[in-house]
Amino acid sequence: MFDRFAARWTVALLALLPMTGCYTYREASLASLSPGAQARLRLDQDGFGRVANQAAMNSFPVESLDLSGRGVIGRVVETEGDVMTMQLRGIGGAVFDAEVPVLAVQEFALRQLSVRRTILAVGGVALLSTVTFTADWLGGTTSPPGPPDTDDLAPSFSILVPIGFLFR
Repeated sequence: MFDRFAARWTVALLALLPMTGCYTYREASLASLSPGAQARLRLDQDGFGRVANQAAMNSFPVESLDLSGRGVIGRVVETEGDVMTMQLRGIGGAVFDAEVPVLAVQEFALRQLSVRRTILAVGGVALLSTVTFTADWLGGTTSPPGPPDTDDLAPSFSILVPIGFLFR
């Protein structure tokens, strides 16, 4: 029914799921900005063009940026006066520090853990695991197997080649 392997696997999955968490971006003010914060910025045309040019000059994959919405997502490294430095991550693990003019920021949102979504995800996985293992979806049946259907068996052929003469 619910063997030890399945129980350990389920417990490990449930223990790791909250670490991934479900995150959302919540609108915030630039005053709440602090180094190390994960943020999403929506820039004006000029500011986004500057970031895209910096990315292209540093061989950063520009397709990682939100070209249609003029958005960037990254970690705030520092803020100095009118310029903030953000660490952007791209395709294939590419990392790039972009200098973003603060005046170019139209919208600013901070990444925050959504407790409600995380609880729903953990509950969903727990429910699915319970239903799966108690309904014997993975385990099959407990009744003894019947005789095999002879029509479904494919004939097998074997060819024996004596190779003993190679080792004399």
